[in-house]
Amino acid sequence: MNLELFRKDENKEISLTSLEIAELTGKEHFNVIRDIETYLEKVVEGGVFKFEDTYQ
Repeated sequence: MNLELFRKDENKEISLTSLEIAELTGKEHFNVIRDIETYLEKVVEGGVFKFEDTYQ
């Protein structure tokens, strides 16, 4: 599984795949996927962003 986090479009958003993140950070790809899934669970709950609960 290669998770693409952001797609490049006309707005020129930054685009990195989970494989690229693993390579850049020196982490195993499965750990990057696990971390991304954990962050997504914490950030989005019921369609509402919850940065205040996860950022310290």
